Amino acid sequence: MEPKVAVSTVIQRMRDRRVLVLRRSDNGKWNFPGGKVEPPENLEQAAAREVLEETGFEIRPTKIAMVFSNGTDNGGTFVFVIFKATMVIDPEVTINSEHTEYRWVTARELKEEISSDALPRLKAYAMFDQTATGGVYHRDPTEYPWYPGEYAEIGKAKDGRG
Repeated sequence: MEPKVAVSTVIQRMRDRRVLVLRRSDNGKWNFPGGKVEPPENLEQAAAREVLEETGFEIRPTKIAMVFSNGTDNGGTFVFVIFKATMVIDPEVTINSEHTEYRWVTARELKEEISSDALPRLKAYAMFDQTATGGVYHRDPTEYPWYPGEYAEIGKAKDGRG
């Protein structure tokens, strides 16, 4: 079975380092903008399209922060590619029907609000923010020695390891 590919983008506002989260209308969970790649688009095009559809503003994904995969209920595989984008100016956010609200939040605020399925995206953001290099990781980023404590605390609080 061919793996399915999805993208997500952690968008950080430069002036205060807050990140954009959107509340999904179907389940009320907070998440980062993203969705499935639609052929023939490439990963960057998919990330830019999803952000435009879900927020009403344009971005240019800067770097891949993380790549990870999960199994699906039907035995398939979902590959997630997480980008980071930084906003120099404050964009006007116009959410679509997939979401009910948005917020610009700090890492500490995310601790209580992020959905468990978005946790790897937050970890990707933390990895990118700390190393400024991006990368591909095949295990829990909190296991790496340079994983920043502020974000590790969030991960442990939400995934039951802490």
